This record gives sequence, structure tokens and C-alpha cells, in this order.
Amino acid sequence: MKLIPKINGKIEKKENVYFDIKDTLFIRNTDFSGSGFDVFSDRIKLNCDLTVTQTDFKNAEIELIKDPTVDKSGYKFDISQEQIKIFSNDEAGIKNALTTLYILIVEAVKTSNRKLDGVIFSDYPKYKHRGLLVDVSRNFFDVDVMKKIIEEMSLNKLNVLHWHLSDDQGWRIESKVYPKLTENQKYYTQDEISDVIKYAEARGIEVIPEIDMPGHVTAMLIANPSLSCFEENVELASSAGVYKTVLCPGKESTYTWIFSLLDEIFQLFPSSKFHIGGDEVPKTNWKICPHCLALMKKNNIDNFDDLQYEFTKRIAAHLIQHGKQVVCWNETLRSNEVENKLTTQYWVEFTEESYCKPHFENGHEVIFSEMFNCYFDYPYSIVTLQKTYEYQPNPALNASNVLGVEGAIWTERVTTPEIMEFMISPRINALAESAWTIERNYEDFLIRLKAYMEKLNLITLNHAPFEAATINGQAAQEEAKQFLMMMFQFLQNSDTDMGLDEKEKQVMVSKFLNNIFDEKTAAELLKQTM
Repeated sequence: MKLIPKINGKIEKKENVYFDIKDTLFIRNTDFSGSGFDVFSDRIKLNCDLTVTQTDFKNAEIELIKDPTVDKSGYKFDISQEQIKIFSNDEAGIKNALTTLYILIVEAVKTSNRKLDGVIFSDYPKYKHRGLLVDVSRNFFDVDVMKKIIEEMSLNKLNVLHWHLSDDQGWRIESKVYPKLTENQKYYTQDEISDVIKYAEARGIEVIPEIDMPGHVTAMLIANPSLSCFEENVELASSAGVYKTVLCPGKESTYTWIFSLLDEIFQLFPSSKFHIGGDEVPKTNWKICPHCLALMKKNNIDNFDDLQYEFTKRIAAHLIQHGKQVVCWNETLRSNEVENKLTTQYWVEFTEESYCKPHFENGHEVIFSEMFNCYFDYPYSIVTLQKTYEYQPNPALNASNVLGVEGAIWTERVTTPEIMEFMISPRINALAESAWTIERNYEDFLIRLKAYMEKLNLITLNHAPFEAATINGQAAQEEAKQFLMMMFQFLQNSDTDMGLDEKEKQVMVSKFLNNIFDEKTAAELLKQTM
């Protein structure tokens, strides 16, 4: 079986037993919804030109059976000469099972004379959160592109789309409460949002929205400058960067406006989770803002990291009151006051000692998206396919409640669907196996990946060629050097403010170099950047 992700259970093969795949397959399903079946049927028709029809007859070739003993989101197969029996405990499990069956049928049709081996096996996911973040703020990607990405995610059993809908470069979701948010911009209508969610749900994917705050809010401030400390008129950002004008946590009017906006947006998303960002928040204006300083004095707030958490706490309380679980980037944890009811998404720390570690050791829920393994906007020479595949959440952080892992495609340098697809595929396949499979082997994965690309045609995106995705040696070193020198030059010459002091900037540069190059090369490049 050339499955990606590789299954976790043992395979028991039945000697000289094969299931012959006919032009029409009858499937009996009395325990599960029909949405997963429709997706399965459409895939089989498109890629194998086979017809799948539902029936009530007990002797159907495929039978879906409810089994409470099967692990959550997992499934069990029993393939005999006469029938394929699939057991599962829940909707997520049966959708995963039908995805597996689709891939097995494609493999049998294209390589095994339409014969499935008689086998018994079980499968279940390593992590319950297996996600991909797609940034549509820096560059906009329409509904068709999003559906294409969702389909590829589903084929690899990724189950969370983290939709980054707002930033300094764009606001991408229709607001009927504040229509100025989308003036002169590309955006999704509320009907389009619902359409994407429905499409994703049928494929077992939860859609979590992200509205970034209190930083990365230029697009928000275009609609209402009074949300900032000094009510500056700002222009929509046209380039990458971290911009200094952010929301003012010292004004009560900021919260009134945001609450009204969130009340409209969260109702569009059935997910129990809502992401409110919290990364890269420059505190420059807060330090001289009379509103912020007054709030700090009133509430005995000693530092500006705690002031950020004061803002986060207010926003989170409003969302929690409406049944949402709040997710934030790990910069929120710079405050020692953070409560465990928030979920953290970890991407990087540029401090010499981890400020996240004490929170995680205290049982804080975390999703890991470490940038050197999971950020797909970097070249394959920097975030290599092997790094993504072999990724394990940082053991030094000792997170006692790891929800899962998530890749991310930020789109400052991703301007077209073609570039998007090249950067995320086949990284999606590597990420999926990292998130699903317990015992992994990179060389074995590459064999299956090549089969997906060449024999089975199971990658639906315009993926990077195998050689480009596995770039190594001198070619990779040179590509990585050129990219990093360009990036460091940008950081030195721009007005970007990541909220880091000089020591933290040095740690940032060192982390980049040491995660990519050998010690000698990293030291040489470090001299060039300082």
C-alpha cells in the first residue's frame, strides 16, 4: 500500500485473497451522513471512471459500520474476496476511511489490475489537530484556489484549515456592520465564506478563522483610525513588514468596536475555535500613549507585555462568553499572567531563554508550527521536505497537552496560485505524515511520494518537481545563502519593527543561520550580517 500518510496499525494479509473492483460498486451506509460518501463517489468517478451507488442491500460490496470500539477519527478495514467492510466510531473516522479506500482503489486500478489485497488493518491519527494556515491577506486567493487546497489537504487527512483573513496588507471578509473594511479590496462575501466552509466540512476539515490583533491591523485601521493610540491616518501596506501603528488597548472604544465586529464574524464559522493573532506587536506607541499609560496605572500593570495580555484577556473573554475557544500566537505568553484557558500556537522565540516553557509545563494547550520546519513560504533549501517530515514538537518545551502540528504558507512573496501550489506541495504530504504517523521513515516516504507523483497521479496541485522539493548539497546551500542575505538586508533597511530589542534581533539571526547551515558556515555568514 502506497498510502500517505502511512497507517499506524499493523496489516494482516490474507493469503491468496483479492477483491476485484467492478465498474459499479454498491455501498451500504446506514450509520453515517452522506457528505463523505458524495466526496468519495466524485473522486472515484473523476480519477478511475468508476461508479459508486448507495444501496440498502446487506450484500453490498462496501459496507460502512458504526463501531464504538474504534479510536476517535480512526477506522478499521476488513477486505475479503466478497466485500470491503469499514468500521468507524465517528464522522471524522469514516471520512478518513473513505479517503483511504479511494487511494487504495486508485492504486489497484493503475498498478494492480483492479485487485485489492485481502487485508485487515486499523488506523488512527497521532494528533487530533493536523492543520495548514493559508494567508490570504498579503495576497488574495479566490474560492476556487481555496477549494483546490482544501481537497489536497483532505486527501492527506489534514483536518484543520487555519484561514488568516486580516493583516496590514488586506481585510478579506465581508462585514455588513463595517463595510469600509473591504473598500477597494478583494474579499470573500459571507456567502462565499459559507460555501468554503461547507466544502471543507464535507472533506472532514474544520475552518478556523484568524483576525489578527492588536498588531498587524493596518487594514482594520483604514476603516477606523480612532482604534489606534493617536488616530493616525494610515495607508494599506503594500509590502512585507511589521508595522508600528497598532490597536490602542487603553481606549474603551477600541473594545466596543472590536466586539461588534467579532459578533458578526464568529457566527459565520461553526468551528469552536477562533484565532486572534497576537504576534509581532510593536509597543512603540503604547509607551507614550496617555490612554495606555492611564490603563496601566489604574490596573497596576507593570510592563507592556502584560498590557498586551490585558487586551487579549478582554477579547478572549468576549469570545469565550459566546462559546469560542481562543487561540493566540506564542508572543502572548511573554506575559506571566496568561491563563491556561487560552490555546497557544507556537512558531518561534527570539529570546535566549524560553518564556513559553513555564506555561507549557503547567499544562497549557499548544499547537506547534515551528518556522524552521513548518513555514512553507521559505525555499525548500531552508525548510526542507525532510525537516517537515521528521518534525517533532520541541522536546525542550515539554508541552504536556500538544493538540497537534500545523504548517503555514505566508504570502508576502506568494503572488500567484501557481507559486502557492509549488510552495505547499508536496510539503503537505510530508506534514500530513508528520502529524498522523507515529513510526516514520523518510526514505520510505520518498518512495511513496514518487509513486503519488508519477504512477498514481494522486497530487491534485501543481506541485514542486521531486528534484526541486528534495534539493540538497551545494545547490541548496547557495539558494539558502542568497535568500537569507536578501531577507537580512530587507530587515536592516526597512521600517519594520518586530518588537524585538537588539539582543533579540541577534538571537533571531543566529537561529536562522544555525538551523540551516553547519557551524562554520553559520559563523561566517553571521559576521556578514552584523
